[in-house]
Amino acid sequence: MDGDQPTSFRPPRAETEYFLRERRFPGEHQRRQLGEWLWRAIFVSKERQEKLAKWRDGGADHASLCIASDDHSIHQLPWEVMFGRWRTDGDLSYFVRDQRFSIYRSLWTNPGSALRIDFPIKVVLLLSLPIEEYEKNPIDVLGEWKIIKETLKKPIQEGKIDLIVEERPTPDRVLKLLASCGPRTFVHFVGHGERNGHLLVEDEKGASTDLTAKVLVDMLRGSNALGLFLNACETAAGSVRLPDLLYAVQKQVGPGIGLGYQARISDSAAKAFAEGVHGTLLESDDPAREFGELRRIVPQERDAWWQAVLWLRRDSPRFEIARKRLRARPPAQERLDDLPSPEGRDYVYRWDAIRKAGDLIRDPSIRGILLHGIGGMGKTMLASFLARFYSPLFDRVVSAQIAPGSTPTILLSPLLECAAGEIGTLFERLDSARTLLVLDDLHRVLDAEGLAQDTAWDQILKALLRREWSGKVLITSSCVPSILGSKPGDREPTLGTVPVGELSEREIELLLRKHLLADVPLDELWEFTERRTGGCAAALIETCKAVRDLNGWSAVAANPRVATEALEERFLDDYRKRIRDEDLDAVLRLAVVRGPLAPDYYLEVCVERRLRAFLERWRYVCAGRESGLLIATVLRENLVRQGPPDRVAAARRWAAEWLEKEGTRQHKALLHIEAFDLWVDLKESDRAEVLLKALCSFLSQVGLHGRADELVRRFLTEPSLPPARRAPWFAMLGILAQERGRYDEAEAWYKKSLEIKESLGDRSGMGNTYGQLGILAQDRGKHDEAEAWFNKSIEIFQSLGDRSGMGKGYHQLGILAQLRGKYDDAEAWFNKSIEIFQSLGDRSGMGASYYQLGVLAQD
Repeated sequence: MDGDQPTSFRPPRAETEYFLRERRFPGEHQRRQLGEWLWRAIFVSKERQEKLAKWRDGGADHASLCIASDDHSIHQLPWEVMFGRWRTDGDLSYFVRDQRFSIYRSLWTNPGSALRIDFPIKVVLLLSLPIEEYEKNPIDVLGEWKIIKETLKKPIQEGKIDLIVEERPTPDRVLKLLASCGPRTFVHFVGHGERNGHLLVEDEKGASTDLTAKVLVDMLRGSNALGLFLNACETAAGSVRLPDLLYAVQKQVGPGIGLGYQARISDSAAKAFAEGVHGTLLESDDPAREFGELRRIVPQERDAWWQAVLWLRRDSPRFEIARKRLRARPPAQERLDDLPSPEGRDYVYRWDAIRKAGDLIRDPSIRGILLHGIGGMGKTMLASFLARFYSPLFDRVVSAQIAPGSTPTILLSPLLECAAGEIGTLFERLDSARTLLVLDDLHRVLDAEGLAQDTAWDQILKALLRREWSGKVLITSSCVPSILGSKPGDREPTLGTVPVGELSEREIELLLRKHLLADVPLDELWEFTERRTGGCAAALIETCKAVRDLNGWSAVAANPRVATEALEERFLDDYRKRIRDEDLDAVLRLAVVRGPLAPDYYLEVCVERRLRAFLERWRYVCAGRESGLLIATVLRENLVRQGPPDRVAAARRWAAEWLEKEGTRQHKALLHIEAFDLWVDLKESDRAEVLLKALCSFLSQVGLHGRADELVRRFLTEPSLPPARRAPWFAMLGILAQERGRYDEAEAWYKKSLEIKESLGDRSGMGNTYGQLGILAQDRGKHDEAEAWFNKSIEIFQSLGDRSGMGKGYHQLGILAQLRGKYDDAEAWFNKSIEIFQSLGDRSGMGASYYQLGVLAQD
């Protein structure tokens, strides 16, 4: 404060460990306790206490403490420290708000890292979008690139900046790229940000992987990088641990570092972010001295949104804080053909399709790229996206929309600014400059088998795919064209295919309603669907499921055999016939399990090499999946539904027992969840309940309260469960809701449990539920109501002679008195609970009360 000496302190270990485990504090008491301790730890000197008194007596009802420090460990405090007049007596109290917090600190800058900028600068733009992260939270990579290019347009034209884009920044690629760029490099990272305190990038297969501080330091070391700008989801908004990684990088390497947040914000705000960073870069002799970090999160309606900030040091001449309330984007447009955007997002593509197409465009041996799949999936939009995204690789982009009956010369001649003539002349014009030719809707000039209906199209396609030329052709089609050699010695067509048919069940249902069953007889549905999906196995299986689920159609009711089983039977029948009867039990053991498994399970099931080799040959049916999941993914539902019931039940029991046993060694939670699902399927509620108790305890400890809630609700779907067994699980749902701060929902579950216990005369259970209602009221700050519930609980336990329950009730009354500031009463209650626990030999209860006495003495 005001230039005085910094204070060293360490947060209380118990509260810190609880928060790191649970990601929240259990109640208001703990927040107040830690907040008051932290304020007193900081304002320890007489001078500081006088400053604090003067500050708080200045008329403000409350304020937050914004911590400025050059010590990166300050980021390990995931709380906002506040004080305010929340007590009924008007006295000030201190507490920690369990939310993301505001923090400013100047990054450490090595005086020896001063580096005068000599142009040109190489700006390396890294677009990091691992496929699973993109599917959960897609962002418009083309929009990101466009914003940055627009921001840097003038300096690029002036020759000050050379923009280098890497759309698949694996660690190896980035390392080689930075090594080749040399000095005067500025790294601009865009993507999905942070995980476990590390940057989130992708591996060679597109899956996510962590970029640790050590690897990042190795990449930047010796490169004399001018700066590192992270404008990505979660870099600034998610975990407080990522700045520690950046601090370590900056301290060891020395580049200036900036943080931004670019998810769900308007293009104008994103552009302002980029202009602030790159403007500083271009106008400063030493960017490392200019960059600092300033973050602030503000609540806005349902979401926590970031205020746009320009993150420069306060002593920088360009320092400015531009706080702008960011407006939500307009409602997302519907997808093509009335396919709604999931979760209200704009139209996005499956990222694996973009990745595959991008690899083919960059492959020098590939002449053509085919986007094929069921109609209505947006192949045209995807082709347009790819053409614009990769336009810098070509001299020109020529796009043609194919209509029935059109010929290549008539269609392409105006676009290529040449007179209509022979195919050879047209091709020479195409080859005169590096051209990306987009042929949209090629299926309009193909027959059902993919053969060109006009010989001119056959000639131009063969020329494009067999000749050596400088460009590439990008084709969209609902079916795969058949490009065959006309004579011996013809070169194989260099055509790469990208299926765009991996639809969700909802999307396929809508497509079937609009495109298929409206015009196509049900008897022809299989052939039509197979042609429209390009033979995509995953799309065909999803189509089977969608057709089977459309029970409301009159056509389905009239011919259920065709509508519900024909597609599935024709696709799976050949594979099912290959399964020998002696192999069926092993296959069913794979089929009955829903989710991913440990490799050991697959090997245990497929003990015979012949069977394992047989299953390996089916790998292509579910491309990209582990072989052990193949049957469970593709044939599971069909086999389980049509297999002998006794053998299906035996397979479930075998799998459940194996998973339950092996879950004690590795992959514990994953395998036990699988076993739990199987016991529920078998209606073995006793076995399922034993696992559920252990799973709820474990999942709550690691903060996965939502997953525990799902399992409890699934268990309660069993209709044969008597009320006496349902009541404790209703209470568990209340505890899980309370842990997530859903107090109204928690109260409803507690009262539902209490109602059953009262009807059964279960007084011990009633006492426990009264205690839970008391803790809930305490967390809500309703102290009088909490006291009433605790007394009611104690009264029941006294009547039952349950001294353990009485001790727990006295302990809770002690905590409540401590929260109210009635320290003498609290001490008396804690001593009373200790006396009971001692008489019972309950060392755990004694330890909890002794600990609270220690906290009380500290207060």
